[in-house]
Amino acid sequence: MRVSVQACIEGEGERPSRIITVGVIERDDEFAPSSGLGLFMSETKALLKQLQTVFVDEQVDRFFDVSAHCLSCQTPLGIKDTKRLVYRTVFGKASLRSSLYYSVCSTCGFCSGDKSTVSPLSHALAERVHPQWTWLQCRYASVMSYRLAQIYLRDAFAGGTELPSSSVKANVRAVGERLEKEAQRAKWAAAKATAPRNRPALTGLPVSLQIDAGYIKATRPLEGNRWIPVVVSKIFRPATPHTHAHAYASGPDPRQGLRQQAFLQSIGIGPEVPVTVLCDGGDDIGFACKLPWATARVLDWFHIGMKFEHLLMSLQGLQGADPYAKDDMRRCVIRAKWLLWHGQQGRCLERLEALRRDTGWAGPRNPSGRLVRYLRGCSKYLVNYQQRRAQGLPISSAGAESAVDYVVGQRMKRNGHMRWTREGANALLQVRCAALNGHDIGNFKRWYPPNGGVVREVAAATTS
Repeated sequence: MRVSVQACIEGEGERPSRIITVGVIERDDEFAPSSGLGLFMSETKALLKQLQTVFVDEQVDRFFDVSAHCLSCQTPLGIKDTKRLVYRTVFGKASLRSSLYYSVCSTCGFCSGDKSTVSPLSHALAERVHPQWTWLQCRYASVMSYRLAQIYLRDAFAGGTELPSSSVKANVRAVGERLEKEAQRAKWAAAKATAPRNRPALTGLPVSLQIDAGYIKATRPLEGNRWIPVVVSKIFRPATPHTHAHAYASGPDPRQGLRQQAFLQSIGIGPEVPVTVLCDGGDDIGFACKLPWATARVLDWFHIGMKFEHLLMSLQGLQGADPYAKDDMRRCVIRAKWLLWHGQQGRCLERLEALRRDTGWAGPRNPSGRLVRYLRGCSKYLVNYQQRRAQGLPISSAGAESAVDYVVGQRMKRNGHMRWTREGANALLQVRCAALNGHDIGNFKRWYPPNGGVVREVAAATTS
């Protein structure tokens, strides 16, 4: 059996129609069906690569027919030199004919460029990689290591046979830096829009923004620290199953709250929506929690409960106290936690201070002192948690804890064997969040608007 695959290029104007043989597939008539029916991956890769070459060459020829003319009299410009230009696609490298033309028209003398020569294709192709190929690299490198992404792309696509992992890393970083620049511009735009006089009246259902921090190892110590802090936030809206995550590792910045506000505006949460910020009160996320238009800030109950549990465990090993005294102290801690749950923080602190006197724990360097210092430092963020729970409002930042795990931990830690620079980590975080939120395709369509004419023609031909 011999099957010939041909491409028919329809003529337009003075261009005649042409038929080009893309490839020939041969099979033995006495083959065993158990070896596999249809095409193999190597054959499809070769066919698509050859078809891509035919299609790209025709596109380049027609591009020169349109662009290589004098801007004044439309006379074809003279060719000075012709070179080859490498363009990387999903189906492999394409070697394009790039002609260099004289800018001065030989007929009317009009100069069509700033220099003596002009290269239309080099000027039009500022990036020598197909946008879809870059998107695929970002898509897979955001969920697996650069090396694993390179292996998968090599096995799945013809363009991956000559793709090193360093190129994947460079392309992902370029896209991440582009997203970071857009985030910085959105942050400064939010700074202008969040003036107090521009605040509209609050309407709509309240949403909660949960913020937490994670840490990744640095390639070298930064300011005496081998860990890079990563701020992660996650938004929860009522009656909305899909949530959005946002993460960055841009270092200490007093305007991180503006970045969080810009993130909310990017997903359609305007200044008229009430926003409650939930956090653990840590210093590493202090700036990120200062949103200009946040209506409330609540201390996370999960971390409060964990600190009470640490105190109860410490009481079990208290020396010099009989079991009955330990049981009384344990009941005192439980009552203090119950008072704090119902919004009575003053009485809660009184009971904890009485416990310090009974145990003899003086100063802040003990379980009771650490809990009292934590509650006093975050006293303005303590609320009536029982009332919020009864109203169906969130009281914990457990969602942000899980976001730290799947945004940072599952990609950037890998059992602690990965090391990062702050710039490289921040670029990958932008790409990963865009992929997890489902915004990566929209970003590439916004940067590289697709040509819908071909799609409509193919659809019309298919339906007919």
